[in-house]
Amino acid sequence: MDMEQTLYDVFISYSRKDYVDEHGNIIPGNIISQIKDSFQNAGIHYWFDEEGIYSGDKYMEKLADAIFASTAFVFISSINSNASEWTAGEIGTAHLYKKKIIPFRLDDSPFARSIIVKIAHLDYIDCNPNPDKAIMDLVGSILAARDEEEKKQREEEERRKKERMKARRAEIQQEIQNLASDLRRVGSQQQNVIDQIIAQKAMLEETDKICPVCQKKAQLSQRYCERCGFTYPLLYGLADNDTDTVQLVTLRGVWKDANSQQTKQQELRNDNIRLKGIIEKQSQQLQKLEKERKNLENLQHLLDAAKKEITEYVSKLKESEESYSKLSSLVTCRDQELKKSYSEIEKYMEKIAAYRKTIDEQKEKIDILTRELALAKNAPTSIEGKSKPNSQESTGKVKNTDYKVVLRSIGLNKAQVAKCIKNCIRITSDEAEYFVSHAPIDLFGSYSLAEANKIKTELISVGATAAVREYNT
Repeated sequence: MDMEQTLYDVFISYSRKDYVDEHGNIIPGNIISQIKDSFQNAGIHYWFDEEGIYSGDKYMEKLADAIFASTAFVFISSINSNASEWTAGEIGTAHLYKKKIIPFRLDDSPFARSIIVKIAHLDYIDCNPNPDKAIMDLVGSILAARDEEEKKQREEEERRKKERMKARRAEIQQEIQNLASDLRRVGSQQQNVIDQIIAQKAMLEETDKICPVCQKKAQLSQRYCERCGFTYPLLYGLADNDTDTVQLVTLRGVWKDANSQQTKQQELRNDNIRLKGIIEKQSQQLQKLEKERKNLENLQHLLDAAKKEITEYVSKLKESEESYSKLSSLVTCRDQELKKSYSEIEKYMEKIAAYRKTIDEQKEKIDILTRELALAKNAPTSIEGKSKPNSQESTGKVKNTDYKVVLRSIGLNKAQVAKCIKNCIRITSDEAEYFVSHAPIDLFGSYSLAEANKIKTELISVGATAAVREYNT
């Protein structure tokens, strides 16, 4: 059975126990009846064993033919159908014929072991919990399978049609080859005869023939006229000239018309050549004029650009003049301010010089006072208030050991160092700033070793570098 014998859209495999009762009456509202009605409403042509008579080899052949003639195969899966040997055989036949098998489950009963290998991998439609939707999905699957089968049939028909056409073309080509072979064989025989006649004519010194259309002389062996293109009859010039008179008259008229046409065409060609020459000259002149026009346009553009640049330059010149005037006045003001600043700087420099001189004088006084104070501390006094020279003074070897604090560097925090110096040695802020600005320098006064180390420690704590050295008086 070929694909053209697909008579049904679907084969319905079911158990009659799900369709009729023990008395053979159709169970009211059963799902199988609903499926049949939905198929009929959708125009699906199905095969259904209505009577359920399972007997005889002819019936088995009928089932096999029906399955083969169906596009799809629906298995109504239930506890009854999974226990049926007939449904197992129908599924095996559908699997053998490579039909599209769609399981439709009425309940949750497992597939029978005899069929599970064939349908376990297939997508199934579950009737529960929405039977109406399940039936609609089943109808959609059947329609899709039918469309796919129709498409396959169309493609198969088209393929067979192309194969038939290809075979017919091959037959025709072979027939043409046979006819061409026959024609070449006949033509070869004719040419041999014509060559013999031409040889006999040459013995009679007849080697030429006249074209009946344009009267041009030609060799006997020529097949057509080189002037007018007239094809000579096979025996023209060799035997009786059996050319059709009416045809010759027509061809001569055509030849004359062609000659006149050729003459006119030649004249037209000459006129065209002359016109082309004139057109080329005019085109060259137009090109020159166009070139000159473009040159003029370019010159005009350059002139406009030059005018624009001149205008911009004039404007910039005016702006430059205004800027120069403003800068001149600004420079004059700046000069006056600089002169005033120079004068003030000179005054400040004088004050700084005087201040430094005063500081130097104060420093000398402080050093003198410091030495005198040290001498006063070490000199013993008598009851009458007069000093008594000790043994060292009598010998001229007086030596007292004090200590100086040396500020080597101030670090990064200049203000903190100045404040520390002011508080440690009891001086003014200006004096402290002086020491900070002139580091490394000895600080005012001389101290005991403990006092000097304390001052050194204070200076180091604010980031300065200090040292203690002996100071002998």
